[in-house]
Amino acid sequence: MSKLEQLCAGFAKTDITPPHPRGMTLFGMDRVYPGAIGVRDPLYARATYIGTRSRGVLMVVLDTVTPLVIAPHQDEVIAELAGITGLPKPRIWILCTHTHSSVGEDPTYIFDWTHGDHYRMRTLSRYIDSLLLQIVAVGKEAFLKRQAVEIGYTSAPVSEVGASRRFKCSAGIVLPSWANGPTPLPGMRLVDRGPHDPEVGLVVFRAARDHRPIGALLNYSSHIHLYPTLQFSAELAGAVIQKMEQSHPGLMAIYTNGAEGNVSLDAHLAPQSSRPEDWDDQFNNGLELFGTRMMKGVEAAWKKLTFASRVRMGCAEATVPLRLYAQKDGRIPDQSEPLKKPLTALTINDLALIGHAEEAFVEMALGLKADSPFPQTFVLGFQGFRQKYFPSAHGIEEGGYESSMRYQGDALGKTVKTAVQMLTKLRQEAKS
Repeated sequence: MSKLEQLCAGFAKTDITPPHPRGMTLFGMDRVYPGAIGVRDPLYARATYIGTRSRGVLMVVLDTVTPLVIAPHQDEVIAELAGITGLPKPRIWILCTHTHSSVGEDPTYIFDWTHGDHYRMRTLSRYIDSLLLQIVAVGKEAFLKRQAVEIGYTSAPVSEVGASRRFKCSAGIVLPSWANGPTPLPGMRLVDRGPHDPEVGLVVFRAARDHRPIGALLNYSSHIHLYPTLQFSAELAGAVIQKMEQSHPGLMAIYTNGAEGNVSLDAHLAPQSSRPEDWDDQFNNGLELFGTRMMKGVEAAWKKLTFASRVRMGCAEATVPLRLYAQKDGRIPDQSEPLKKPLTALTINDLALIGHAEEAFVEMALGLKADSPFPQTFVLGFQGFRQKYFPSAHGIEEGGYESSMRYQGDALGKTVKTAVQMLTKLRQEAKS
């Protein structure tokens, strides 16, 4: 059996709210124009190092819709953090919470260049330059703050939060559902919803010297987006983190989003008001409602925690070769080189954390939890930069805009199988 090691962890955060938010683009839900009017609550980059003194994983989680906001500079940032920490590049994970009420991703997507909105372009460019420096600084700080810790982890049910946002109509057509819910065509009725993940995962770190909680990872698979707003906000992730940190002074919490390409909050939302003057109140009330429901699950999980400081830890990486159908048809195989989907893993005793790129359907998280050799397995989505929907085979068959990336065969199932093989090997190594 592999030797027991002292676990170390470090935590740090920095405010990444745009200093001049007015007029900046908010991403998602058709809010490209007219731009932001202010800030409801701050956006953060939150970082943690988890491992031994010399071997582990450094995570930086951004309150952005995807990590693609720094895509042109991803290699530079990871290389700089690798140089500072001595960690291999695959063990530096940059993720996001997937808040839609933050800056967008690719400037060529956000801006209509024919409008020549140079003020917005310059504002975004300066913001990204600053964000790159902040990511490196907060990652370095978390690494330097690493200390001996105890770890506890578990999961608990959470109800009336996430649900599948894909409805199937009586005619077999799949409709997405946001804010006001799905609107079937005349003569059709809604007959089916897909799956969702009914559990919230919790990992808590306590300082070994005095058993004081210093950090926590929260893991849940759902779009955290509520009603459209014209203010920057960390949305549900920010609301839950704030409640956790208020309940446990001195704790720094990090929200990690799982596999939620087909999961949202819409089933438990009241219809959006048609009166713009009501929208802020609806948004605030929604955050309080869902934040309270999430905290019930978090508190239930916290009560079940048991802690250990000496652990068996493993790290691994894998790639999954996947092929697409040609976009122009959707049935003709693409003849280009296979895509190489990256997977990364960190295991600590009976806990496994799997990082993956893409906005995967929730079936990925459910499949991994069912087949993993580790009793607690949490999927960390948006790790990496090639950001597209990653549908299940069933989702591709059903259609809908989230299935616009058409993979040959069961790409999601193949990814789950590869991840399980990687975890199985790590489990065997821990026992040998």
